[in-house]
Amino acid sequence: MSPPRFATEVADVRADEHRMTLFAPVKHVSRRGGTLKSPLLTVECWSRPTV
Repeated sequence: MSPPRFATEVADVRADEHRMTLFAPVKHVSRRGGTLKSPLLTVECWSRPTV
């Protein structure tokens, strides 16, 4: 079993009116290609539109 992975930083954020998506690598990215062969966590948060 592999060890647990935790986000170290947020690399990109995409947001619209009711949704926000965060992309977070599990290790510090210091150069281009730093996320190759490494997990990238995706976190999505959303809310229901009010009527």
